[in-house]
Amino acid sequence: MCKLKPLLFKWLEEADSTTSSPNSTFEKINGQGGRKRKKRTSIEVNVKSRLEYHFQKNQKPNAPEITQVAVELGLEKEVVRVWFCNRRQKEKRMTPQYEGQMLLQNPYPPELFAYPQTAVASGQQFDLRSLPSTST
Repeated sequence: MCKLKPLLFKWLEEADSTTSSPNSTFEKINGQGGRKRKKRTSIEVNVKSRLEYHFQKNQKPNAPEITQVAVELGLEKEVVRVWFCNRRQKEKRMTPQYEGQMLLQNPYPPELFAYPQTAVASGQQFDLRSLPSTST
């Protein structure tokens, strides 16, 4: 540990000297320092309808197709890429999945699992083979 102490001290001095302000670590954590985020892009109605048209033709365009759509609509390539990504997520959210439908639609009628009321009330045991058949 004693041999590491001078190295750690030197490293701390270098780290302190490279920071521009005492709050720079705090600013980076809160997103105020470092790289700034781009402002949210507003997409006009006619441009959005063209994007929807392209989405109906191809939900997963490759890089050249994204570039072509961006040039056609006068948008940045990254804006078009993110729009397609967000639109696919919206489609996924709005379209019910097969597993979800399976949970909602029980293929077995509830009377198949119901106990006869007379047996339940009297505490008697009964034979499951005596239940009405549901097969056609």
